[in-house]
Amino acid sequence: MADFEALQAAKQSEKVKPTNPAANPVKSSTPGAISMVLDMLHKTPEQVAATNAYQYKYLTFNSVSQYLPKQRQFKSVYSYDYAAPTISSSVQLPLALDFNTSKVTLDPALIMPLVALANPEDTPTQMTAHTVDFGLPEAITSRVPTAVIYDAAINAMQASMAELAPEHFSAVDIREDEFAKQVGAARAVKVNFGSKQTGEIIGKMLKYMSQSLQQYVDANPAQYPDNAMLKKAIDKIQLYNKGYQSADVGALLQLVEAISPISFNQVNYYYLDSSDDLLGKQQRINFGGDLMGSNTTVLNQVRYDRRSFESSPLTPLLTQTFGANSQPALDGNAWLAEQHQQKQRLEQARYARYDYAYEDAYEDVYEDAYENGYESADDDNDMDNATNSAD
Repeated sequence: MADFEALQAAKQSEKVKPTNPAANPVKSSTPGAISMVLDMLHKTPEQVAATNAYQYKYLTFNSVSQYLPKQRQFKSVYSYDYAAPTISSSVQLPLALDFNTSKVTLDPALIMPLVALANPEDTPTQMTAHTVDFGLPEAITSRVPTAVIYDAAINAMQASMAELAPEHFSAVDIREDEFAKQVGAARAVKVNFGSKQTGEIIGKMLKYMSQSLQQYVDANPAQYPDNAMLKKAIDKIQLYNKGYQSADVGALLQLVEAISPISFNQVNYYYLDSSDDLLGKQQRINFGGDLMGSNTTVLNQVRYDRRSFESSPLTPLLTQTFGANSQPALDGNAWLAEQHQQKQRLEQARYARYDYAYEDAYEDVYEDAYENGYESADDDNDMDNATNSAD
């Protein structure tokens, strides 16, 4: 009995014993959640080796693109390819952007599973076209045409790149460069973008874009009065440009890079022929760091010569989807409007059924009340007659 009482006393003392939060971090929910997220992001050397051996070794993203600057059109086919010795898979996405008409065109096969979730009955029969067009609403394009934004962005990019300091450019030896041999380059130029330079480019682009949009707004005063939302937004950006420099954006990216597993460092190699025409480009981007326990390097290779374009296995799909003989695209905006109207009709029918049911129930109650009231009146008359007879 004494041993049992001593055991119970020891248990009670453990329950009321103060705990040290530093020694038991699970007691605090917030630090525990942060620790859990960090543990999920962090990878062990064994996990890194397994990812490289079973995933990244066989994974590639391929694309073939056609750019028409005068028409402000960009057509491309993106492909996700995984080819391992035991399994292989490939998913293609044809995509086209037309800034003159403010439309994006894509293959409905990509969005078919998503659309089928909302409309499983009619999606297979309605999505009969090879491609689908989606355009921006007129409420948006009437404020500022997408062609104006496109021209402003292209001009801003060219002007920003032209202002890069010469020390960011350097010649490289390509005698042992396999990619240079593939594209037939005569020489190559290396351009190194750190987080500071990347932020500076972004800041300069915003400055030049706001200036171009300001010129467009000033040239159309009837369309953009002083109280127009776009004019106010551009005036505010112009005010920011006066108070801040493009280098400030670079400092901001350096801060983001210091506290997050994101790296804005880019190493670009531009391959030129003897006439200084661009033949290809290689880009290396690094992600990760000590916080994640690993570094991921993405290598992007772009070939600009016609021979590579014509020999790409994705070029036939690009021609079939967006060529002159391709099937007409389905009007995605009209299809969405029809789906919205159909949903409204179903809602109206549902509420109409509720009204009918309510009216039927009201009539039944009214008839029952009327019949019961009539019978009560008859009973009262009978009672009166009986009383008179008794008298």
